[in-house]
Amino acid sequence: PTTLRVLMWNIQNGMWADQHNNYNNFVAWVQKYDPDICIWCESETIYNDLTNTSMTSSRYLPNGWSSLCKRYGHSYASTGGNRDNYSQTVTSKYPITTISRITGPSDKPISHGAGHFAITVNGKTVNIVSLHTWPQTYGYGVSGTSNQSTSTSKNEGDYYREYEMQYLVDYMVSAGYNDADLWLMGGDTNSLSRKDSWFYSSSTSATQYLPHDVVLDQTNMKDVIADRVPAKHFMPTTESGKRIDIMYASPAMFGRIEHSTTLIDAWASTLPEHSATQTNWSGQKFRDPSDHRPLLIDFNMQ
Repeated sequence: PTTLRVLMWNIQNGMWADQHNNYNNFVAWVQKYDPDICIWCESETIYNDLTNTSMTSSRYLPNGWSSLCKRYGHSYASTGGNRDNYSQTVTSKYPITTISRITGPSDKPISHGAGHFAITVNGKTVNIVSLHTWPQTYGYGVSGTSNQSTSTSKNEGDYYREYEMQYLVDYMVSAGYNDADLWLMGGDTNSLSRKDSWFYSSSTSATQYLPHDVVLDQTNMKDVIADRVPAKHFMPTTESGKRIDIMYASPAMFGRIEHSTTLIDAWASTLPEHSATQTNWSGQKFRDPSDHRPLLIDFNMQ
């Protein structure tokens, strides 16, 4: 193989939107792009079909990924640190070595866990660090409406995401990260990059940039979208118009990029809500098929 195609996507509650359909639309969509490696955020089954009622038993994912991925041409699957039903799973055409399932210290955990995987392609080893940082505006573990409001006013959600990113960057250094080696780090960061500050309004809080500042200030990793697309060209990954699903590549890996884009097509289009009837709702409806958009990157592995 001379080209390595990597697909990264937050598939919302284990691809809940196609769960009732035996994932047939999802499988057909992945087959269309034929990726070599997939990085799935929110890779676990959580809710019963077409409801937001928690599934208490017989959850298909993440254990079912080894079967599901075969349907779109992958033979290998591995899930990272599993803390709270929102872990990440990597599937691949090539064997996966799971180096670490990252959860962080018990008193200050990595909220959704993370993972470090290695995949060898054409004699070259690619290290992949998956992540999905804390999603709330208030700090991790803060309970009660009043306390959460106070925490939000102090931007404690941003500071927790900064902590998580620092933890992962420190981990990578301890695991032997080197600019000259082939590394990828990415997922749903729930944070804004300062590289996009020109696009956001002046009211954007500076603390929202802190998690990505850790990567930009302390490593030489490159943003596979922002460091490649033309200046003043913005590619949002959510319907709200923000770019929070971000992948970084070491300089050696970045130099191998042939093509990188945020995918918006007829199916992966973040429709307002699922087309089928939903019951037992007590809050926001889920998007169809996800509230995020995928990233697709081709690397030259000659």
